[in-house]
Amino acid sequence: PIIDSLDPGFIDHLKEELPEFINFIANRKISTPKKSRMWFSKEQIRTEALKALIHGTKYHLEKELLLILDDMFEDFEVDEICLANKDIIALFKDQQMRVSRSQITRVVVDKWKLETRNSSYKHYYRAIDHLTGQWITSSNSNKGRHFTFTKKFIKSMLQC
Repeated sequence: PIIDSLDPGFIDHLKEELPEFINFIANRKISTPKKSRMWFSKEQIRTEALKALIHGTKYHLEKELLLILDDMFEDFEVDEICLANKDIIALFKDQQMRVSRSQITRVVVDKWKLETRNSSYKHYYRAIDHLTGQWITSSNSNKGRHFTFTKKFIKSMLQC
């Protein structure tokens, strides 16, 4: 029932009910069997609300990088994109955001556990064709240390 007035003996009434509450807890029927040492399995607690909470608490730079990479996969229609630190910094600069190499490393290496490779890679970009005025997708070969991002990985990170 709703408490409609302040009872100065409220705490004492709660203390009086404590033995009955303990009896209830000790003798209740458990509706969900124990599935792991934490009782519930990951599948049981992974709800849409939890996913939304996790997604909402991601580091700002991480969220922005995920969205930029997702857009790039759509624009370039590829399953893999390679970017060096300087390429990622340039992408953020295009969004009027300043990032440092250490911030990129914190997300990509420390959190996502991706490693750099030192080899040739294709760098994709969009430019306006001066003859037609249309956007075109182009690429050039670069050589150096870079991260390889896969479409599958980025989509899975966006769903977390």
